[in-house]
Amino acid sequence: WLLLLPATIYLGSMALHLKLLPFAGRGDNFHPKPFRCRLGLAPRRDPDTGAVLGPATPQADCIAAGCAACRGQFPLSLPAAISSLNARMLSANAGIKKQHTFSSGWAHWPFGSQPVFYWSSTKCYADHYCRIYMAANPIVWGVGLTGLAALLLLLLGRLCSCGARRRLGTARGAPAAVRHGWLLLCGHALGWLPFAAVKRVAFLYHYIPSLHLSLLAAGLALDHLLLAHPAPRRAPAAALATPSQLDLAVALTIALAAASFLFFLPLYLGWPIEPADSRWRAKLLDPCRPVLEWVDSHVVPALFPNVSAVEQ
Repeated sequence: WLLLLPATIYLGSMALHLKLLPFAGRGDNFHPKPFRCRLGLAPRRDPDTGAVLGPATPQADCIAAGCAACRGQFPLSLPAAISSLNARMLSANAGIKKQHTFSSGWAHWPFGSQPVFYWSSTKCYADHYCRIYMAANPIVWGVGLTGLAALLLLLLGRLCSCGARRRLGTARGAPAAVRHGWLLLCGHALGWLPFAAVKRVAFLYHYIPSLHLSLLAAGLALDHLLLAHPAPRRAPAAALATPSQLDLAVALTIALAAASFLFFLPLYLGWPIEPADSRWRAKLLDPCRPVLEWVDSHVVPALFPNVSAVEQ
């Protein structure tokens, strides 16, 4: 199911995409002729009302179903069109060599570094600035990163203790929480680490699927640490926190995340704010950047001389 369900969702979305876009358009020049010949010509419409006036008249140089260029051309089936579309997207992405001012390396993404700057205006309202960023919520990203580290340490500790019990002959099967923890870590790694091999320009938003798994890992780690893991030198039923204390910790974390979201909301939505305030909040969007830049310029070249800035 872990493979079948994502594949079904992806292929279903691609099929829906092609069904909703049955007509030829300006972007078709990127596709091979068999793909373009499965598309029809958009009907003629009234420019004022949008009402359909009748079928389109094929032009001499058109490439679509009903055009002279597609006579004798067998149109692609839906599965073949999905395959052709994915192959074209893959080749187009592989051909991107140009860098971008707001691109970032995969190793920076768990820290929420390098927001993507979408739009700005200095005349949106009086003397205020309007800016739109795709940026991390520092609290949410911090919780995810901390949760990943905590869950990894807890699972490694559990693995070591299981090894010791196995040598003593007292080993038991791993509980479901441990199995789920490894599943979350593997899912996070599969969604993030393959970008280490991607040479084209990439951005912070490529990390969002793995961010979701990191937040689940944080919840599992918190539950395991405070409730399921007994404190040392206490009775087995003792825990580091009561359920009410756990609820309070979670509520405080959610409140901090909500406050951070409201603080940065003008930069997320492009609301007018004063120029000095806009610059100050933009710097706070990326609190880890100075440290990461120092690591990139001093530590990474010393340890990995052949690693480029894009691969970092």
